[in-house]
Amino acid sequence: MTPQMILEVGAEGGSIALFGHEDETSNWEFWTSTDDSSFYMLSEEDQEGLSPSTTSTKVNALSAALKQLDRYPWHKLHPISLHSEFNQQVLSEVYARGGKVCVDNWLQTLGITDFVAAAQSDLEAQVQFDFAVKELHIDFLLQEEFSSDPEFLRRFLLDAAHNLDQNSKQTGLAVYSEKSPEALRKISAGKLNIKRVGHSIVDQHGEADLIVLFTQANNPNHRIALLIEDKIRAQFQDRQAKRYRDRGESGLEAGEWGEFWTILVAPADYIERGHGFEATVTLQQITESLSLAEGARRNFKIRVIDDAVKTPATGVKVVDPVMTQFRKDHFTYLDEFFQHRRSHFVIRNPTPTYSGDWWFTFKSPEFLPKNAYINHKAYSGFVDLTFPNTNAELLLPLAAILETGMTIHQTGKSSAIRLIVPSIPSFSNFAEQRDRIAVALAAVTRLLDFYVAKRQGIDSFLKTAKTT
Repeated sequence: MTPQMILEVGAEGGSIALFGHEDETSNWEFWTSTDDSSFYMLSEEDQEGLSPSTTSTKVNALSAALKQLDRYPWHKLHPISLHSEFNQQVLSEVYARGGKVCVDNWLQTLGITDFVAAAQSDLEAQVQFDFAVKELHIDFLLQEEFSSDPEFLRRFLLDAAHNLDQNSKQTGLAVYSEKSPEALRKISAGKLNIKRVGHSIVDQHGEADLIVLFTQANNPNHRIALLIEDKIRAQFQDRQAKRYRDRGESGLEAGEWGEFWTILVAPADYIERGHGFEATVTLQQITESLSLAEGARRNFKIRVIDDAVKTPATGVKVVDPVMTQFRKDHFTYLDEFFQHRRSHFVIRNPTPTYSGDWWFTFKSPEFLPKNAYINHKAYSGFVDLTFPNTNAELLLPLAAILETGMTIHQTGKSSAIRLIVPSIPSFSNFAEQRDRIAVALAAVTRLLDFYVAKRQGIDSFLKTAKTT
């Protein structure tokens, strides 16, 4: 029989394909073929003996053929085609390597709608938990990975560098200019030696979920510390990010380490709310950094992380008198600031609230489209004119009419036109933050006026940018 393409994934300038052939006795043999740019995804060591266009030896099992592909991050690349007869097997292997996030990407890209209900159910049934995943479970999972797999640390550092690089491009600011993505990438180069992985370290600055202490083989006397805070749904404590930095500075002064980074590990949508840490790694990225060699253990860890990611970020929220008072003072100040324009904005009445309630949402039914709103993300220092369920890439042509300082961003399922304002580092005293609030409210007014002035052009692009 004629060879058949089992799957094909693409990268810029090339592709990776897996072929199969069924003989007269219904036995299959498989082989892989790579072309052009896929060769350059390999390390120099793995490139040895290969050429940019390569065909592998033939094997008799699909799982063995997919292991040949594991030299590449094939499960994370753009899926081009997948043989329907092998849907279940291939997608199960995608799940084993990248978790639910990767599987969902394959299903959506290839339009395999009739597979979703059955296959997703089968995949999620591989491990059943009789407990709710908590931050403590993630702490122990990360502690084990850092302690047992040096390559996990390298991948963790590279993910942090990538996210820091992306954040710098989005905001146009480098909050910690001495701690650049390039600095993290330089740290990750070469052999890394773990010295200690401490959990739940308590000192005068509070509690650190994890402290990872390590050195580079070429600089064994320079100890580097990662001070890691893990979040799933719990709100930040007062000045938590700053207290992590204070802990790092104290370690420098005491000679415990010569360099430190404060890093937040959390679901991607949690990180989007703002944090104040020097770098971040998403839980979704953690699933892709787990060692492929662990098999069933890796699958279990992926399920733990997947459950953590999909857990609603609600939980029991304890009323915080400090934030409650701040929002009351903020609400009162609106009349003074907006004066005759107060009626243009609708913001919820102050009620007892929790410590992390630092998003101030302004609606304007008279002037903004239905469901659109302006969000002051106080801790992050962003004021976003937000359009739900839109694709920011399709709004990029609006850049030609944006005013100075305005930028376009994808924020979860929404897109936003953003202005950067001073962040609010503490909510314990409204009077101390009044000037910063005034700057933010001026940005709110500016974004509303911008939309009103450019309504026709913006609305025309919003129609094509809608995702639902």
